Amino acid sequence: LFPYTTLFRSATLLETYSISVTDDGGEVSTSSWPLSVGWTNDPPVWTVGGGGAGLLVDEDVTVPVVVTLEDHDAAEVAFSVLRVTLSAAHGTLTLAVDPDVASSLTAKAAALGLVSTSTSSGAAPSSLSLVGSPALISEALSSLEYTSAADLAGIDTITLFAEDLGYSGPNATTNPTNEHLAAMLGTEASMNATTTIEVTVTATNDPPALTVNGTKAAPLTAGLGSTAP
Repeated sequence: LFPYTTLFRSATLLETYSISVTDDGGEVSTSSWPLSVGWTNDPPVWTVGGGGAGLLVDEDVTVPVVVTLEDHDAAEVAFSVLRVTLSAAHGTLTLAVDPDVASSLTAKAAALGLVSTSTSSGAAPSSLSLVGSPALISEALSSLEYTSAADLAGIDTITLFAEDLGYSGPNATTNPTNEHLAAMLGTEASMNATTTIEVTVTATNDPPALTVNGTKAAPLTAGLGSTAP
C-alpha cells in the first residue's frame, strides 16, 4: 500500500520502489522500479442521508433533506470555490442560511458573474444556486428543507448538482482571479457531480372549503347536523 500524498496542481510525484529477496545461502537479489503519480482533479461527491433511499412525505408538509457534499482536494485550498445548484421539479426547496453566510455566497457569485439564491421563489421548478467555499456550502446545505407543492400526490424529484471549478490539491502561491474562475465554468477541467433524490408524496385528506363571491372562506369543519356560523 502506498501512502496518500496530496499533490500540488499540475505536479507529478516520482518515487522509486525496491524489493530485495535473500535466499537461504545469504545471496541477495534486488529489483527496483520507478513510479510516477500525476496530479488529477477529483470530482465532488454527494452523499444522501438514509442510504439514498429517497424521501417519503405527506403533502403540504416541510421536511429536512439530509445531504452532504465533499471534495477533498478542493477543501485543501483556502480560496477554493464550489458552485451548487439544487432544484425540485414540483415542490419548494428552502435554506435557513445565516445572513452572514448568505452575504458571502452572494458576493462571491456576483464576482463571478453568477447569481446566488439562498431563497426559492416557490414556483415550480424550485431552484437554489450557491457559490462559495466548501465550508460555507456545507453550512448552507445543513439547513436544506423540502415542501411539496400544494395538493401534490405522487413522485417528485430533487436534483443536486455541484461543480468544483477545477480545484485540486494545495497551491499556496496561486490564488486564481475571478475572471479565471468564471472561465473554468462548464469546462473539462472543472469536475462536477449530479445526484437525484426521489420524493414520494402521500396524499392527505383535506377538509372541504367554501368559496363565497370569489372569496375562499375558512375550511368547513362543522359536523353533520350542525350549523356553521
